[in-house]
Amino acid sequence: MIIHRWQGVSSPTADQIKELLSKEGLDPFVRTLGPEANKDQPEFDMVSIVVLGEAIFELNSRQFLLKTGDRIRIPAGTYYTNKSKGDECSFVCAYTL
Repeated sequence: MIIHRWQGVSSPTADQIKELLSKEGLDPFVRTLGPEANKDQPEFDMVSIVVLGEAIFELNSRQFLLKTGDRIRIPAGTYYTNKSKGDECSFVCAYTL
C-alpha cells in the first residue's frame, strides 16, 4: 500500500483526476461512499484518489485518513475496508493490470 498526500494549493476536481489517471493508461471511474464500511479484496492493484470529503481506509489492522486529493494504491489481493468519515465521500478509482 502506498499513500501520496495532496500537496497542491487547491483541491483537484473529479475531471482533473480522471484526466491524470487516463494519462497513466488507466480507465477511471467515480465511487461514492457513505459512513457504512465497504469491504473489498481487489483482483488487480487499485488506485483511489479522494475528490470530495474524507475517507477512512483500513488495511492490516491500521487505519488511514485520506483527504481531498490524497491517493492510495492497494495491491491486488489485499483485503481492506473503507468508509466516509462524514456523511459522504467521493473518489476516483482505477484498476491496474
